[in-house]
Amino acid sequence: MPYSTAPVSHDAAVRSMRKAAGVGKPVQLVSILAGIVAVVTLLFALDEGGPGAWSLAVIAAAVCVAAGFGSRTLLARARYHVTVSYAPLRLAAKLVAGIVVFAGAAYLLDKAGLGVAARPLFIAGMVAVIGQHVASATLFQASAEDVRVRRSAVPWGNVDAFVVAERGDTVEIGVRTRADAPAEAMPTKDGEVLADLP
Repeated sequence: MPYSTAPVSHDAAVRSMRKAAGVGKPVQLVSILAGIVAVVTLLFALDEGGPGAWSLAVIAAAVCVAAGFGSRTLLARARYHVTVSYAPLRLAAKLVAGIVVFAGAAYLLDKAGLGVAARPLFIAGMVAVIGQHVASATLFQASAEDVRVRRSAVPWGNVDAFVVAERGDTVEIGVRTRADAPAEAMPTKDGEVLADLP
């Protein structure tokens, strides 16, 4: 997607970002809701059969995919976004694993006579899987309002410099904040981020 390199004011950039996000976020919500409808309808279709349930599951899945691609295109105008390698495949793998785990748990609850809790457990579990993926897959995101590195957000007014470090085929992007900016430490694991940034 081509990006304009013409200089703009911060206020104009924020207005443009909010305009794009104002369309992209609802389309993203449609994608999420259609995905939930597809999964719930699929459960009913597997339970009771019926051509109506299968048709609705296929239509909802198609809407989910189409709205997902649409929201991705629209939100690209609102922010620059870098995710982990193979993020869509990782999400697909997590969803398949989630379906197996939570469908199995729902099946066991149903057999134990607690069928009323089976579907809500499945839906809540799948929403949790998607939420965890979204939170962990974003490595870097920049918009007109702030910069996000993993789970830390820094307003542009607090950014002093970007720090890029390479080790082998790994590149880490960090943000150096102004000396007077409030700092929030991000929890890290050994080897997860480079420790030798200046």
